[in-house]
Amino acid sequence: MTVTFQDGTSLPLLGVHGRPVNYEGVQRDSLLFLMDPERVPIQAAMKAFTPGNCQAVTLAAEDGAHPEAFVHENYTIRVEVGQGSRDYALSGSVSEPEQVPAVYVRMARSTLAERTMLSQQEVLDCLLAAALEGEVGQDV
Repeated sequence: MTVTFQDGTSLPLLGVHGRPVNYEGVQRDSLLFLMDPERVPIQAAMKAFTPGNCQAVTLAAEDGAHPEAFVHENYTIRVEVGQGSRDYALSGSVSEPEQVPAVYVRMARSTLAERTMLSQQEVLDCLLAAALEGEVGQDV
């Protein structure tokens, strides 16, 4: 399985697991991405999983003759990043005697209200910049 980001970068995955999380007082959907630390160091994961890069992520699985792809949008809040065992990343505890090492990143989905506020802020910033440019060009 691979994940492809907004900028076209792809990373190999051990798996992806979804669950609701409470982050900053809001119940959100989240995706936990598990990667092999020998193939994807934690620094590469941190560089790839950024808000701008995760506006839309595509998960692709090759299952013989039946390739599948799923697009997930607005998972732009990086809740946690770590390196340890797969069990710990999934449940917060270790239960298997033989641990599978993993780099993991949990991304939470932003709410519609947060996305609307961000969009409005961008419009206000453009209007403010245009107003300031108009004032600079005028003689006082």
